[in-house]
Amino acid sequence: MSNSFVRDARAASAPDVWAEIRTREEIIRYRRVGTGHPVLVLAEQQEICPTVVSALTTAGAVRLIMPELPTEAVHVTGWAADFLEGIGATSVGLLATPSCAGAAIELAMLGAVQISRVVLVAEESGLYGRWCEGWQQASFECTDRDVRVPLLLVHKGLPMDEVGPLVRRFFDAE
Repeated sequence: MSNSFVRDARAASAPDVWAEIRTREEIIRYRRVGTGHPVLVLAEQQEICPTVVSALTTAGAVRLIMPELPTEAVHVTGWAADFLEGIGATSVGLLATPSCAGAAIELAMLGAVQISRVVLVAEESGLYGRWCEGWQQASFECTDRDVRVPLLLVHKGLPMDEVGPLVRRFFDAE
């Protein structure tokens, strides 16, 4: 499935730049791809589809920041917050795959000033397709800080010619 959010090993990878930062306790390596609005990608490396990277970075729409997630058990939200502080990020989009969705929601709620928009990638709908098709927009509301964080939910099975422009427009709407 080379035209959806599902990883396709045959797709050519986009050119990228590797960098690293030192936080309080570790060195974090990360990839930067594209130019434009910064978007932190919380995903296992094997979940990052080169076709998706290409579709999202087309025409300088976004700059994807893809850190290598820690291999040991850590609080991913705190780890990601340290990472964002380490790179000096102040207003970034956030894109998370199903394995990191909980951490993405927590990071958006706790770091609402730092996170400008969130895209959650949901599993393919499978047997429950009539309930879980396409995409939906919503927002998180942080009542104690009076902040709203826009949210876009997309499913893995959507065609890339639909997902790429949809996600680029969503991140571009700031």
